[in-house]
Amino acid sequence: MEKHLDPARSVIAKLGGPEVVRTITGKSLTRIYRWMYPASRGGTDGIIPHLEARKMLEHAKANDIALTPLDFFPPIMGDRAETAEKAEAAA
Repeated sequence: MEKHLDPARSVIAKLGGPEVVRTITGKSLTRIYRWMYPASRGGTDGIIPHLEARKMLEHAKANDIALTPLDFFPPIMGDRAETAEKAEAAA
């Protein structure tokens, strides 16, 4: 298993890493790393809490960082992926 889980790993990387995310959210580095850990290790299985996600999206928008709400969700497989792509293209 990968050490850090998506989508948290990818989102945090896009924003510049855990230190930057700590500044954006005001959360401790320990908390930020837990978002990337599996639940079996006390983490959130790659899920970032909604309030923190909103702060991260606002920061990304203000700083022209390519980050969208869809980045906070695990990849979708099959027909749902096609529907999501169409919705994103239409937005």
